[in-house]
Amino acid sequence: MKTSRNWKFDYIKGIACLIVVCLHCPLYGPIGDGIIYACRFSVPLFFMITGYYCESKSNEWILRKTKELIIKTLIAEAFYGVWKMFLALALDKKSLSEFILNTAIVKKPLKLLFFGSMFNGVLWYLYAAIWAYLLIILLRKAKLIYKDAVCYILIIVTVCILVIGRFVAQNLWDEAFMTEWACLFCNALIFGLPMLLTGMLFSRHEEAIKASLSLKKNVLILVAGLAVMGEEFFLSRQYMDFHFSTYIISSAVFLFAFTYRKDSTLLKKQLTFVGQRLSLYIYLDHIFVNSLLFTIERCTDIADKLIVAIVHPFAVIALSVFIAWAIDRIKYRAAKAKTV
Repeated sequence: MKTSRNWKFDYIKGIACLIVVCLHCPLYGPIGDGIIYACRFSVPLFFMITGYYCESKSNEWILRKTKELIIKTLIAEAFYGVWKMFLALALDKKSLSEFILNTAIVKKPLKLLFFGSMFNGVLWYLYAAIWAYLLIILLRKAKLIYKDAVCYILIIVTVCILVIGRFVAQNLWDEAFMTEWACLFCNALIFGLPMLLTGMLFSRHEEAIKASLSLKKNVLILVAGLAVMGEEFFLSRQYMDFHFSTYIISSAVFLFAFTYRKDSTLLKKQLTFVGQRLSLYIYLDHIFVNSLLFTIERCTDIADKLIVAIVHPFAVIALSVFIAWAIDRIKYRAAKAKTV
């Protein structure tokens, strides 16, 4: 049973959640393009870290975390529903009935239930995490997840479907159909489960990995992942949300928590705080912040200015972190008040 928290996981989570913001609100120019292509490791990394901690936790703990995540998801959905309704009624001049009839809960309830989301497509990650938690419990009850061989087979099969299936789909389906059904490759079974299982295997064999893997070897794995990424791009000439290289790079970044021996690094205090306390809230609020800033830019006719395009992503990052910090402070004070 793991009783102590590894600050390095919080550190890389802090970096990863800021990269997620940059993926959805890209930096201007080649740097932004490079981040979008090369830094897809963030969401796989979140799942791997979750799997790492799940390995030593009971089913009751996982169910408790699932319930907490469901509550936070519903709150986020309600918030985004109100925001989307405001935009539709106030700016797009739609009627209330028109807005309601076009929501996912009315048009595609089953797709919403299994793939998410009602009002914010980015929240698919939360739906995938919820169902992936439940899949882990089912696999435990079936006595399958305790066998390494079964875990390896599940990881290989699902990652191959995730990469090869997505590649085939992008070449066979038209853009509109692909956009509509991209959820087939962003869900608990195909995306969440293999990443969770990877984290669980890393946890299960942590001591052996630490004994055999050095920081230099870890860096070589990362470099190998980047080399594979270059080869994939050279051969396919197309971008996907997940490549084989993404899995390698995500695993390499995760393993830095095992191989980095020092007890301090650049911006340790700040990034570990972001990773431990703010990462989920940043994930939840950054799309609202992005939409809010775009709405202000649109209403003030400055959206097309170059300086706005450059400043916009930095403003989204800063405001998202501030709102997440404010939420965390409110929760902290509320919890403190209960203990008094």
